[in-house]
Amino acid sequence: MTNTAALPRDPLAAELGSVVGTLERELRLQMATLLAEAREEIAALRAWRAEAALELAARVGPAGPQGEPGDAIVGPAGIQGPAGEQGIQGPPGRFMAPVAWQRGIHYDGALATHAGATWCALRDTAEEPPHDDWVCVAERGADGRTPAFRGAWKAASTYEAFDVAMVEGSSFIALYDVPGPCPGDGWRLIASRGKSGPPGAAGPQGERGWPGMPAPTPVALDVDGEGLLTLRFGDGVALSCDLYPVLAKLR
Repeated sequence: MTNTAALPRDPLAAELGSVVGTLERELRLQMATLLAEAREEIAALRAWRAEAALELAARVGPAGPQGEPGDAIVGPAGIQGPAGEQGIQGPPGRFMAPVAWQRGIHYDGALATHAGATWCALRDTAEEPPHDDWVCVAERGADGRTPAFRGAWKAASTYEAFDVAMVEGSSFIALYDVPGPCPGDGWRLIASRGKSGPPGAAGPQGERGWPGMPAPTPVALDVDGEGLLTLRFGDGVALSCDLYPVLAKLR
């Protein structure tokens, strides 16, 4: 066996180990110094806090004893005065009747009709409504439209709003101009077709009619080689019957 401890070490490794050892010692020394300084600062801070607490306690005296509650004094209740006499009943209120607007002064609160609407004056004014001096209390309504009954709906016809058309016994009203096919999105049902009623009673038997025309008389009967039977009448009518399938089964 070879003794590895007796072998000489690499000079570079030895030098590197010496440098690392020196650095480690210096770092430990510096850390110990910093730790000692930090401990001294902490101790100084604690001493300062203790001195500050003592100084604060010396400035603030001890709390005194709590005093006894005082007596509450309630004043006397006031005396309610007598009710006054009821005044004389005034005249019944009246709504100011509106007047047609015209050139001139209209006073605050006056009502006037103009352009189909009713206006109330907010202040004395000579301005024509609509204006900031007026407020509208009733707007002019839109002109009404009466439904127009157009009979049965036709694809070639042109329809407008409120036109009424019939389809298979039901009535529809157009919701707007050019409503499209009926029924559809442009139409609204206003009357559905009613159900059929029960059958009525049988009527009396009618009079016997005149004798009809005599039936045509057969004039010829032909059978060709293919088994086609043809019956001819005097009025020129011919009836044909193919007998080939029947004859083929008989063979």
